[in-house]
Amino acid sequence: MSLSRDDLAPILHVLTALAVMLVSLMTMPTSRAWRIVFQPLGWLIFIFGAVGFGYSVYHLRMAVTGNVEPVTDTLVTTGPYLLVRHPLYLSMIVM
Repeated sequence: MSLSRDDLAPILHVLTALAVMLVSLMTMPTSRAWRIVFQPLGWLIFIFGAVGFGYSVYHLRMAVTGNVEPVTDTLVTTGPYLLVRHPLYLSMIVM
């Protein structure tokens, strides 16, 4: 069974949600495991989301101005936009 590009985004969303739920259920703020394992894991996930956000913004380049209206008339379909339609939103959710 092969996955198409259209199937990848929902699968990533579900896996991210499951990972967040698993980590939140397994953590106890006063436990030693929290400080040794889960706190650094949370930081790694946050950094992964921040890098994804930065890469998405860098890939858009001049299309990101802070305005609501798009600057260009072309649809970006390369880089992170090849896999996910809204990589900025996905990276914010991961962060």
